[in-house]
Amino acid sequence: MNNKIDKNLRPEQVIEKYFEFYNKKDSKKVLSTMTDFNKGTRFFEFDKLKYVKLKNIEDVSYKQSKDYMTYGRGKVNGIKEDNVRVYKVDFNCRYNKDTSDYKSGDMDEYFTLVRENQSSPWLIDEVGE
Repeated sequence: MNNKIDKNLRPEQVIEKYFEFYNKKDSKKVLSTMTDFNKGTRFFEFDKLKYVKLKNIEDVSYKQSKDYMTYGRGKVNGIKEDNVRVYKVDFNCRYNKDTSDYKSGDMDEYFTLVRENQSSPWLIDEVGE
């Protein structure tokens, strides 16, 4: 089984795949959309999730990529700024039961995607506000 993401996918398509795999509760495929940095730090609690639906992807690189390069992992991982894209992603989550950690409803997060060079795949490096 190939657990690598297609290197020809645009950054928006990688985000779409992330949500597709997350909705299928397939942690290996979710991790295939992410950089190695994330692979030891992601914890999935799919048993609490009913579904997640992607609503909108907005490219906000023009105002967010410099922050990634200055304050985020971009200052330590050697990625060049032209290989960074940042998207505001709107989605809806439904959980089996709302808890203090998990609330159902509409959400938005910033997804930062990077690639090592122009022949490398885009991968999600950071997810957060």
